Amino acid sequence: MKKKTVLIVNDKKTDLLIIESCLSGNEPPFKVIKASNGEEAYELAQKENPALIIMDWDMPVLNGIEAIKLLKSSKTTSEIPVIMLTAVNRSSDNLKTALSAGAIDFVRYPIDEIEFLARVKSVLKMNRYYREKVQAENEAKKLLKAQVDLKNRELAALTLNSLYKKNLILKLKKKLSSISNKCPEANEILFVLNYFDENEEDWNIFRDYFEAVHNGFFDRLSEVYSSLTPNEKRLCAYLRIGLNSNEISKLLSISKEGIKKNRYLLRKKMGLKTGENLEDFISKI
Repeated sequence: MKKKTVLIVNDKKTDLLIIESCLSGNEPPFKVIKASNGEEAYELAQKENPALIIMDWDMPVLNGIEAIKLLKSSKTTSEIPVIMLTAVNRSSDNLKTALSAGAIDFVRYPIDEIEFLARVKSVLKMNRYYREKVQAENEAKKLLKAQVDLKNRELAALTLNSLYKKNLILKLKKKLSSISNKCPEANEILFVLNYFDENEEDWNIFRDYFEAVHNGFFDRLSEVYSSLTPNEKRLCAYLRIGLNSNEISKLLSISKEGIKKNRYLLRKKMGLKTGENLEDFISKI
């Protein structure tokens, strides 16, 4: 089993030896590393990534409170638990300050070996459970994202299939129109094709599938941006599933220049600043 690394931060050699002695009672033994002030502790923590830091309060260069704040401000060390060692005469307000800074527990001098080791083990166990929980949540988020991405690809395929069908109908109508004078049956077929071209069936099918994947998207969109037109809401949905401007222009039957203008108006209504990505913004709605 790999040894857990514990960083002891104390400027007094006697206290360092006492703390190290207390930790030696653990099985398996800890790997102990040491620092004499908060600045050294920060640099060592960045390099070694210890499982736990035991921090003294009063030290030169950088005291314990300042060191904890510095550790918590760094992405590399922010999740490392810190136990603060405090003098017996520290007030409750002082202890509150330590906990507010980011210490997870505190131990008073003189150190009771049994209590100290129990607190160390308890903090390490809680931190392990926390890391496992965070890891499980991250895995769940990754799985959910993969599922949503897959559904978005399916939606995009469904939409592009609808576009293909629409283009096919247009070509067929054009061909039938050219022979309608010679073939009366062509007019009957054109009537049916005009019906399918003009109704909202394809959009309604898309919207139902879209809402199944992105539940409440249109409600949230309307609630926050009530001035959006129906076509702007469609544009948002198409951008959400990753369609490009060329594909969207054909679906909405407007030019690429028109799509560019609509994107500009959409950004303006949503209050996006220069440099903010429209697709990323919509994906968070």
